[in-house]
Amino acid sequence: MKSLLFFIREAFKEFQRSAFMMMLAVGTISIALVILGLFLLIQTNLSYIADTLMSKLEIRVFLKESITDKSIQQFQELIQDMPHVQSVRFIHQDQAWNTFQKTYPNLSEFVEDNPLPHAYQVRLDNYHNLRRTVDRIQRYGEYVEDISYGGSIATKLQTLSTYSRIGGFSLLSVLAMATLFTIINTIRLTIINRKDEICIMTLVGATNGFIRGPFIVEGLCIGTVGALIAILILKGSYTLFYHYVYPNMAYLPFTFDSTTLNTIYLVIAGVGASLGLIGAFISISRTLKTMM
Repeated sequence: MKSLLFFIREAFKEFQRSAFMMMLAVGTISIALVILGLFLLIQTNLSYIADTLMSKLEIRVFLKESITDKSIQQFQELIQDMPHVQSVRFIHQDQAWNTFQKTYPNLSEFVEDNPLPHAYQVRLDNYHNLRRTVDRIQRYGEYVEDISYGGSIATKLQTLSTYSRIGGFSLLSVLAMATLFTIINTIRLTIINRKDEICIMTLVGATNGFIRGPFIVEGLCIGTVGALIAILILKGSYTLFYHYVYPNMAYLPFTFDSTTLNTIYLVIAGVGASLGLIGAFISISRTLKTMM
């Protein structure tokens, strides 16, 4: 405990002695972590929007005019027996026409006869099997006139989510390297400034672990403070977005689940602390080797 208190005291002394370099390191890691947080928030919301849209999708199977009542029942049973099909509801063409007239009263005035065919409304237990189920139904061409399932928008969102994930991780890799480089050089300068003190500690029998201690704590503090600043910026920005921007675009299902957001903030805190520790360890290991 005495050693830990000594490490913390020495780390804070170094913060005071090299305030500008410490602020530079904290600022760099904060910027990197804000970008990380934005990437995670965007990625989470893209996945959430795609999942929400896909979960509401249904397959509409439009039947041929020549189909008989017996064939309608048989085909419905065939679809119901397909894997991942949760329910199949038959929609009579008169029912579909009544719904259309109520929804679009102005358009229905120009159409005298009911142009709509019989149809099935098919719901699945898992939207990931949507395209596969559509392909199965299309094999029954003697019954099917057309199929509508509206999966293109959600599919494009999932593709966008995948590409943003790849691009985001590439950008974050570069930022992580730049942040590590800044932390390594910042702590390296503090070690050089304390070169005489470190030599004296070595001569009186201080172990390498004891010498490394203050610099490890220093790196942890840099990473943690940078992470806290990033979390405050992200949390404040997302709160402002919720109150002032989201009401104008509430048709998009963004996530404001506290568990999800807190998980993102914990990831940012963990990454910040880890970067600080890794940077400090690399710096102290390399510098001490050249000094001894």
